[in-house]
Amino acid sequence: MLIQSISKSKAKIVISLLLMLLWVSYTAKSQDYEKIFRKGVNLYKENKFKEALIYIDSSLNIDSSAYQRYSLRSDIKISLGMLKSAAEDMTRCIEKCDGPNRMSHVSDYYMKRAEICSLDKNQNQAFLDIHKSIEFNPKNWKAYTIRSSYYLNGGNLYNAMLDLDKSISINDNEANTYVIRGELRAETGDISGACKDFRKLAGWGFDEYNQWLSENCK
Repeated sequence: MLIQSISKSKAKIVISLLLMLLWVSYTAKSQDYEKIFRKGVNLYKENKFKEALIYIDSSLNIDSSAYQRYSLRSDIKISLGMLKSAAEDMTRCIEKCDGPNRMSHVSDYYMKRAEICSLDKNQNQAFLDIHKSIEFNPKNWKAYTIRSSYYLNGGNLYNAMLDLDKSISINDNEANTYVIRGELRAETGDISGACKDFRKLAGWGFDEYNQWLSENCK
């Protein structure tokens, strides 16, 4: 019995030591990961993109669970002209994203991937991604404004106006949306509506619309 008791005691000690070693290894690994990642961030801020990519790659090789950091790597790759690879990193963000705010975060990730696809001249995929962005977050006013530009380029003025109206209904404090809608209203003969939009802009200090207002609005 005494021998068995001693054996059990030794086993507990061995298990405790193993657990401690695993914890120390994990802590060291986490510290290395964070240190390497921060070095990459600092290099990115210094516009040393190639060097930054090496460090960010290394940090993700150690721990790939922090999916948000793929977004930073995509920014670095955009700066290096690696657009397809940058889009792939945003796909990783979309696939790995979890948590209570997943819907709004995925919406933003789709919108960012759309911007990358647009830079890569893949307008069809960009439009699909903007559409997905709105599906995941119907209150993403930026996505509506961006999608309106695709409708405008395709000659779909009706849907473009719907998206601009929706964007402004969510956020009525964004000048660019008023500029686009005001110009579209003027182009389609809705002078009264254009006057309202351009007056809003003039009230914010956009003096370039004063002459148009004086000539077209009572």
